[in-house]
Amino acid sequence: MVSDSTLVEPAIDQTTPNRLALALDHEAWLRWLEGRIDPNWRPGEWDADNWFFDGDPDREDNIITRCTVQRCGAKLEGGALCTTCLKTWKSSDLALDVFTAEYSPPRGKVLPGKQPDGCLVRKGAIPCARPAICQGLCRSHYGALRYQRGRDTSLTLGTWLAAGQNPYPADESLCTVHQCDQRPDLRDGLCRYHHGLYRREGLGASVLEWAATAHPHLTEGQFSMLPLCPLVRAEMLYALQRRDASGDRLVPKMLRRLVKDTKHHEHLVGLTPHQLSPQGGSKDLDSHRRDIVHWLQAGYEDMTGGDPTRRLVWDFTTLDLRGSTRTKHRRMHSGQADFTVISQTWLRDLAMEKCRTFETSTKIRELLTAVEVASRALEATADGGYQVEDLGPHHLDAITQAFREWAHPDGQPRSSTRRYVGLEAVFALVDFGHQSRMIEGITDAFLRDPEAHRLQLEPKSREEVGKAIPEEVITQLDQKLDQLECNADYPEMAEDHQRLLIRTLYIVLRDTGRRPNEVCALRKDCVEFDHDGPVLIWDNTKAGRNRRRLPIPSVTNESIAAWREVRNTLSTGDARDNYLFPSGTPDRIDPHFRPASLARSLKIWVDGMPDLVSDAVDARGNRVPFDRLIYPYAFRHSYAQRHADAGVQIDVLCELMDHRSISTTQIYYRVNQKRKREAIRTLSRHVTDRHGIAAPTASTTAYEMRSVAAPFGNCVEPSNVKAGGGSCPIRFQCSGCGFYRPDPSYLPVIEDHIRSLKADRETAAAMDVDDYVLRNLDAQIESYRHVLDVMKEHLDALPEDERHEVEQAGTLLRRLRAGGSSRTPLPLTVKNRAHTS
Repeated sequence: MVSDSTLVEPAIDQTTPNRLALALDHEAWLRWLEGRIDPNWRPGEWDADNWFFDGDPDREDNIITRCTVQRCGAKLEGGALCTTCLKTWKSSDLALDVFTAEYSPPRGKVLPGKQPDGCLVRKGAIPCARPAICQGLCRSHYGALRYQRGRDTSLTLGTWLAAGQNPYPADESLCTVHQCDQRPDLRDGLCRYHHGLYRREGLGASVLEWAATAHPHLTEGQFSMLPLCPLVRAEMLYALQRRDASGDRLVPKMLRRLVKDTKHHEHLVGLTPHQLSPQGGSKDLDSHRRDIVHWLQAGYEDMTGGDPTRRLVWDFTTLDLRGSTRTKHRRMHSGQADFTVISQTWLRDLAMEKCRTFETSTKIRELLTAVEVASRALEATADGGYQVEDLGPHHLDAITQAFREWAHPDGQPRSSTRRYVGLEAVFALVDFGHQSRMIEGITDAFLRDPEAHRLQLEPKSREEVGKAIPEEVITQLDQKLDQLECNADYPEMAEDHQRLLIRTLYIVLRDTGRRPNEVCALRKDCVEFDHDGPVLIWDNTKAGRNRRRLPIPSVTNESIAAWREVRNTLSTGDARDNYLFPSGTPDRIDPHFRPASLARSLKIWVDGMPDLVSDAVDARGNRVPFDRLIYPYAFRHSYAQRHADAGVQIDVLCELMDHRSISTTQIYYRVNQKRKREAIRTLSRHVTDRHGIAAPTASTTAYEMRSVAAPFGNCVEPSNVKAGGGSCPIRFQCSGCGFYRPDPSYLPVIEDHIRSLKADRETAAAMDVDDYVLRNLDAQIESYRHVLDVMKEHLDALPEDERHEVEQAGTLLRRLRAGGSSRTPLPLTVKNRAHTS
């Protein structure tokens, strides 16, 4: 037995919330609507007296813009150029910025609803004040010309005008249609535009009757509700105000269409979207139809005292659910919550009551999903878990076991975190039922045992850092880059430009290691230059740190520059112009490319590749297929792992990743003991002395305990080993020491040191130093080069598989050394070469 608050109201259909069986009281409904319509809605745009909307292009949240051609400025509903200017620009060879600044649209024919030029007839300085309709003449003068030509077929317009004609005075009257400011030129009192409409739509009505509900000629950004009956006007206006308040944009073009489709309806409440407007096919039209239907339904239920949360199927669009901060609290909770999937009445009532306390649709969906798992588990028990008084420990056992085995529809197990959170949510709901006393008859036998009814969270493996993509796999992706396509909606962008956009986005994602949303939101001027080269300017949106600077390779900058050259020709005249990767349509919450579209494009691209192998091999030595679950964020892990494997110091990588704490960066340097021992066992067989003679260590223990990592190789001198490498009298001259024991993991640092010694030698030579200084540097260079050459010759002689194993082991040990808590001591170098003389 449950509380009365959870009983379902039988007067309202349980499963079809978009249909209302109602006997509508038109007067009461109209009064209710009028009491909730804001009379001051959209000042300057909405004319409440005339039911007329004229959008302001300067309003920030409007979809309405102006043609970016400076001498045009026509109103648009999205886009950068009007139809005429766009057609002319495509046929020209001008860049868009040059075209918009220099092009002057020709004066074309008179558009409907626009005042035509005056008649050509003049007498002295006095022109004919009537509008021209044909050959530059008003109706009366054109009739006179035709009459004269009937008598003299050779009469030309110029001759007739030169003979002198009397102009007509101005007619001060206007078209009979309200708000139409055009002069009538017909006997029925209508302008040319409305005369044509009346002939098509009048259907036997008098001119005055038809004109009472006719609207003026509408252009981009305008709509009128005059053709609707009074109740439908109020319904439409109420629904639009609610849509506007929820953050969704109004598209006047769609509203002109809806007015046309609904002008014969007596009311809109109770209709389905299809009944409201039969013709769909447009996302914007479908969005407006759905919103009008659900806001009117919610309003009607509010008027009649209905509660949408008393249904078994909740329509999120009728609930007062807030949006997230990311969406600027814009309504993003479309969809339904179907509580009929819960077969136990007591459990369904508990879930519905708990969901009434939630503020977002996400929480409702998460709880409903978890409770459905519990409901299926109870169904599988002997009694089905339907009777509250029979609930006991075996029901709790069934629920716990169900979450232990909970898997995705394709059979893949869900993460331990997802299963843990789901089970805890169900038991928290049961505790809620106990505490609220909603469920009568429940006994203490249905109380959870904290030890038996719980799941263990699996600790995260220290070997795995997110899902870094191996470099071998990235190489394969790069080889198929010409197959990457943009799977996003760009109706006004050429397909070649879309391909260049998505491929540039991939390159920036791959080469910079920024988060997907940070790459997508890069500004158009995101690259600057300093004395070292190109620098990427980006915003760390996660931590709220803006205008961060990241050095990038010149090849990455070249890719950005190539796309930006095209991007500069794609002006839209709205907020999208600020971004390097703009969104395809102006009605998006974010005016830049969406990370979800990036993920979808990558998935389709990767799934379409016939072969994608990893760097791992099976028992037969064949490369195993790579898991194709490649998502954008994985490239950030790959960037970090690539630098860690290259031996980049941990504090440097921390700065590159813009981590607040170095402990976050530390995870890229962690290697478990097994992998470390295997790497040492591999490299210990390739240790040499300073002469290049093989000096392998007996075991991994000897490698670690009897040697210490020096700057350019291991050292086995006992006192230095005991001091942890800090007691060497000839520091940085390892290649001249008999205790020097390098291995292939030190090859990169030895190469770097040789380059550094060469630079020091050149600097010393320019300083007029004694010869012994130069001889010392030359000897060190020659000694280190000998060590380097011998090890490389040794590696080149190894079989390919063994050489690959040595390289992987070297990468791992370099990562460990770079991630150590102490910095490798560096030799002294000239700090500022420009100031030495």
